[in-house]
Amino acid sequence: MKKVNIKFFNYLLMVAILLGTLLTVIFAYLPTHSATYMASIPLVIVPFILNKTIFKMNDLDQLVYYLFVFFGYFLGSVVNLYNTTEFYDLVIHFSSGLVTGYFAIFVLKKLGMYDKNKRLFNFIFCLFFTIGVAGIWEILEFTMDQLTGSNLQHHLDTGVRDTMEDMICGTLGGLIFSCYLTFKNRKK
Repeated sequence: MKKVNIKFFNYLLMVAILLGTLLTVIFAYLPTHSATYMASIPLVIVPFILNKTIFKMNDLDQLVYYLFVFFGYFLGSVVNLYNTTEFYDLVIHFSSGLVTGYFAIFVLKKLGMYDKNKRLFNFIFCLFFTIGVAGIWEILEFTMDQLTGSNLQHHLDTGVRDTMEDMICGTLGGLIFSCYLTFKNRKK
């Protein structure tokens, strides 16, 4: 039996995402979604950028990433399954928790901090990593809505503006404190 060539599937998914998005831009262009469509380029090159750092991704890691981008970004946003298929958004957000948990362990291993015997630490790190990614994603969606006039978060019908502003302010406060702590400890 032949061995499955994961690299081939990675390239196939990259082409599907880029070509599918380009065709959508050409044949079904909606001005409010132009930024969403253009996001395909940075999404596809993330693994190439990471491979220039300590976070080198093997073929399986890239496959997990590209499959999630294909189902979450391309089918969800570009093909518009988020708005046309009931529960698609919930399935993808649930899947994102699994995928970000997978990548939390990836980060721990790359930083040399993963120890299978430290189950409580691994649990807490994975949980907060996943919560952090989910929060950052919602902030990015909100920002896109504000900049492009889109309605990714359905803020026009749900009124989540106050909640998102609160999350952004809390995140900025934490970021500023983390930067302060980093530079304070660097001086010593």
